[in-house]
Amino acid sequence: MESNRQTTADLLIRTPVASVYRSPSFTAELTNQAIMWEQVEILETSGNWYRVRQVDNYTGWIHKFYTQTGGKQEKRSGVVVSERHAKIYKRPERTVPILAEVVFGTKLPETGKENGWHQVELPGGDSGWLEHQKMPGHFSRGNLLGTAEKLMGVPYLWGGRTAYGFDCSGFVQTVFKFWGLDIPRDSGEQFALTSLESIELHSCVPCDLIFFRRGGTIVHVGIATGTGSIVHCQGMVRIDPLFSGDNLVSASLQDTEPEARSIERLIRDMSPERDAEFEGWN
Repeated sequence: MESNRQTTADLLIRTPVASVYRSPSFTAELTNQAIMWEQVEILETSGNWYRVRQVDNYTGWIHKFYTQTGGKQEKRSGVVVSERHAKIYKRPERTVPILAEVVFGTKLPETGKENGWHQVELPGGDSGWLEHQKMPGHFSRGNLLGTAEKLMGVPYLWGGRTAYGFDCSGFVQTVFKFWGLDIPRDSGEQFALTSLESIELHSCVPCDLIFFRRGGTIVHVGIATGTGSIVHCQGMVRIDPLFSGDNLVSASLQDTEPEARSIERLIRDMSPERDAEFEGWN
């Protein structure tokens, strides 16, 4: 398959979820996912495949049928999907055809409202109707933790970062991104983030991050509840106690060393404009 390197160009994700692979093949390892209206940059082409860079600098291969060409989208008001999955209907009623089923965290351009429904734009110019999304108000650690707990039971998926399936770092990144806290994709890169400050494990408050090291490698990450447990994705999104005496409860983490990082500086660095978006959500 002939490959062509080129200068960066813009693509938009037009499907509810798009798979990103390690190489240009559907049999390759799934390394990440992208969601509707996400913008990616083309770095290279190979037949019907693009090697792309996502907004968090993650790179991988994506098939062109997930995408459409287009420049940067103008900043418009939008509605964020706060449920695990939400249907977009042809008209503002449940008995009509469904145009798409979008996932948690998707931000859709809003063009109107009617009787508790949002009229939203789909990539390509079509529009549909989304039922009202209940939003959690201004940012707080409690609201962030509540968002994480709302995703309980979502199954584990290597490379997953949607409510169809998460891996451990994809779960943390997605929950934080919903609240405007941008962190890298992989747990090792998250651990290295300079805005996360090292703290004692017993000093964690809700939503600090707990990383697990095996040898010299970070192998897992979870969100502290502040009550001696973590919300994390291992098998599925669940809450587990962090300690049993002096040992980690999870058998698969028994041979790891936990390290805690405070998110306080990350919160302080949050864009005031991003926090202001939450004001009118309820």
